Amino acid sequence: MVGLPDSSDHDFPSTPPRPEDSSFYPQSTTPSQPPPAWASHVSTTPLGPPPRSSFNPGNTFSRGRGTPLKSFALPESSPLREDRQDAEPDVDMDETFMSKAPAMRRSTLASSLNSSVRGLKRSRSGKPQPRQDSSIPTIAKSLAKQARPARLFEPDTLIITSEEIIGGLESQMQDAGAQDGLETALAKGCSSLAGAWVSAAAPSTKEASVGPAKDEALANASYIGSLMLQLHHPHSAKAHRPNADSRYGRKSLIPASPTHATTLPRALLDWLNTHHNPFPDDYNDIHLHQPAPSDSDSFWDVVYATALRGKFERTIRLLKDAGWEHAVTALDDGSEDPGYRGKQLDNTRLMVARCTPILEACPALTDSDWDVKGQAWSLFRQRLGRAVRELEEFAKGDGQEPEPPQRDNIFAASAGDFGGTMSLSAASKRAESKVPFTIVTNLKTLYGQIMGKIDEVILPSQDWLEASMYLTIWWDGEEEGPPPAALGRSAMRKSIAQGQRAREVDVTPLTAYRRRLTDAVALVTDDPEDPVFQVDTTRPVLVALACVMEDNIEGTLAIMRSWSTTITAAVTEVAAFGGWLPQARPRSKELQRGFMSEDLMVLSHGPGAVQPSGDVTRDAILTEYADLLAERETLTNRAGLVKEGWELAVAVLGRLDDTATAQRKIGQLLGEIDIADDERAEKVLGLCSELGLADESRVIAERYADTLASTSQSFGPALLFYARAHATGKLTSTLWHLSSLSLLHSTAVPSPATLDSTLSGLLCPPRPALSRLAAQDPSAATLLSKALSGYATLRVFYALRDHDSLPPKSPEYSSESSRPQARQRSAAAILIAALSSAADSIRGGLFDPSVQSAISTDAILVLLAETLPFFASSASTESKRNAKVFTQDHLFTLLRVVEDFTSSPSRIQAGAEALLKATIDAYTTPNNAKMTRSRSNLLGKSRSDLSSNSGLDGSYDMLRESYMMVSQDSSLGGTDKNAAGKVARGWDWRKGLSGAGGVAVKGEDVVAMVRLGIAAEMGRVWGGK
Repeated sequence: MVGLPDSSDHDFPSTPPRPEDSSFYPQSTTPSQPPPAWASHVSTTPLGPPPRSSFNPGNTFSRGRGTPLKSFALPESSPLREDRQDAEPDVDMDETFMSKAPAMRRSTLASSLNSSVRGLKRSRSGKPQPRQDSSIPTIAKSLAKQARPARLFEPDTLIITSEEIIGGLESQMQDAGAQDGLETALAKGCSSLAGAWVSAAAPSTKEASVGPAKDEALANASYIGSLMLQLHHPHSAKAHRPNADSRYGRKSLIPASPTHATTLPRALLDWLNTHHNPFPDDYNDIHLHQPAPSDSDSFWDVVYATALRGKFERTIRLLKDAGWEHAVTALDDGSEDPGYRGKQLDNTRLMVARCTPILEACPALTDSDWDVKGQAWSLFRQRLGRAVRELEEFAKGDGQEPEPPQRDNIFAASAGDFGGTMSLSAASKRAESKVPFTIVTNLKTLYGQIMGKIDEVILPSQDWLEASMYLTIWWDGEEEGPPPAALGRSAMRKSIAQGQRAREVDVTPLTAYRRRLTDAVALVTDDPEDPVFQVDTTRPVLVALACVMEDNIEGTLAIMRSWSTTITAAVTEVAAFGGWLPQARPRSKELQRGFMSEDLMVLSHGPGAVQPSGDVTRDAILTEYADLLAERETLTNRAGLVKEGWELAVAVLGRLDDTATAQRKIGQLLGEIDIADDERAEKVLGLCSELGLADESRVIAERYADTLASTSQSFGPALLFYARAHATGKLTSTLWHLSSLSLLHSTAVPSPATLDSTLSGLLCPPRPALSRLAAQDPSAATLLSKALSGYATLRVFYALRDHDSLPPKSPEYSSESSRPQARQRSAAAILIAALSSAADSIRGGLFDPSVQSAISTDAILVLLAETLPFFASSASTESKRNAKVFTQDHLFTLLRVVEDFTSSPSRIQAGAEALLKATIDAYTTPNNAKMTRSRSNLLGKSRSDLSSNSGLDGSYDMLRESYMMVSQDSSLGGTDKNAAGKVARGWDWRKGLSGAGGVAVKGEDVVAMVRLGIAAEMGRVWGGK
């Protein structure tokens, strides 16, 4: 026995004097006797480890029955953050919290526990440390500067599909009016994009970590891009009918239309279930575990996981099939063998039987309602709260709450307080509980998770991503906790009035949820003790993930550019359509109409507007993407659809915010395209039409028409593309070129045998080519129809004249009466109409350049010469009844034309004289001497000369030479029968003049003969013959 030293040598603790009223002071702590000796007293230190915790010290989603992950074990202790001199007074924090919990004002993510949960650092007061400024934006900017933009490596199917979806979205954005329609269209588009990305890069999670399993560019871009779309436009993979509830919670009688839009909690759960599965799904293993699911160490871990992932059917099935007579948690409650017995087993089954119907009444199961912040869920949470209180009351052994654990005894660890202890009286009351303590605690934790209690949600989270997501998914939408219980009437009325105010989450739910997610990330990742709650900034994909969750759009896009330009461009486009891209300009071009460029600069909408600060802009991303697309020749998807690279590039450039830059770059791109056939030309023009690029479309059409006119004898396509280019001058010039060739040789040029299908479709009823053009461009069809009238009239005249020599299958073959006299009268009437049109601009002998006639004045003399055979025919059949060809009106029209022409300016007469001379020369000299000029040069120059120097002798001579050379070229389909001078005609006015010395015939001779014919015919008419 150890004696005490003499008090004279040492100062020993003594009990201070107390006043008379000593009931206020606690019992004295001064020892009344010497400390025990080691030899006479047995040590009370336990030889083995403390009993198992009801939360399982390794409480995590283990990979099966075995050793759970170390990273999810509870920390041994939480170091104090303040110095001793700054510490708060010693108070019983547990008692303080338990007594004042209802009155505590909670911030968005303030914890209700005073101990460290899953490594979150707290002060001695039990609250999380003040939030620090995030370093993620700085890290993201540094990573973006080091990375280079990605090349175009994505599969062709993904590129084509993405462009089709974005193009469809743009059309829907222009057509949709109401905001609901826009959101529905965006949700559907986002669902289609996410599906295409998943098909191109199958999602897989890195084992026991965060992020894709393989560090591949396409997988990373799909991983980040899909989460961005879910946060801003929540969507589901399949269309569904939403709950059409009224504002009072009543069901609507009109069913809602199917939509891909969904609530953000459901969208985040879908994303987690698709993209974040760091451990294998243990549900089947646990559910089929023998002898019972509850015999597995991971039973409650899987229960928590299924509930937090929204898989309530699995949660309910596990609880119903648990087999509590084999529960391994019985060991934590002091049993020597697994499984509960007797009263404990009955009470456990009773409490679980009360739990499962409550879970089955969850709005997500009954009505597919995932509006966790809504009224139905609010009522459901109230029911969960009542279930917790009923569970606690039923579990009390003697009707009182067990004593809160004390912090002094380190050997009596309680599962209900992490790192805390339990007094002997509390342990005894725990043993007297009607329901096993671990069952009570785990059920309360399950209820708390669904109710959105912060600590219960964080506890089973496997990493910082899950913790942040769960805190957002199960949020009830409230910013503050319940009001204090001791409020007076006035304060209570004020509190009720505040509760009736609209919450931010009800007005702008997506904005509120994104802010909640940002706060959750800050709470979880700001200087945590548990390494699983730290963001690994050495992995760019995790930095981008943190940017998304902190709503840092620019930082995310800057990192994504180094992975996939296709996905980055698609996300940028959706962000611009949805209005959440920080630097996007208004998409409505209607707002810019009526303003000059200077006005737009002042309004910050024009091309000269100052760009917002930042390294990532929408136009920069789209321009970069278009340049990469233009480098690809062709792209083919799985269905065999072929797209050319320039085609997709033009579509992308057409969506730039800067209209001037878009038009300039599209013009440069299209100017480099080699348009070699009509099909490619139609594709280019069709694309320009879809993008609203009218000016670029006309330039391209005119350029291709010039190529056709100078290198091909297929005049139909050239006329068609000149009309689409609205090139009135060139269209008129080309048609006069064909008309003058026809007049030059007194036959239809090109001949019916060599007439191309396009020109035939423009001239011959029902004119299908003209109908197609009218559907594409009505104004172009009107322009071409008017310009074609003169040339078409000449062809009809020659078709009637040469009716007997036309093949029956010719499109110009007339089904009119085969009587020659009837055809002559029709031909004469058409000829008079052509003459009247040619003389429209010289009425009264005065030339009016403003009159746009269908046939040039140069054709007047040749057309007058074409009337001479009709006069001869009328004279030769004078004795026949009804033999006259010209009516009185025809004769008066002829007389007017002759008088107007003879009194017209000399330049008009010279032009007509030149064409007449070339026509007679073409008849008398069909085979000219050697001609060395190339066909294309002759045709091109003759057409240009006719348009610029009409009336010059050399122009029509060159035209005659060029056509004779073309007619002798058998490669163009011409034959000797169709050669100049050998065409089968019904009659030829030049033949009669040749017998009368036709080579010397001039314009005045033709006019004189016409006048003579008019006089003779008029005499017969007036003479009654």
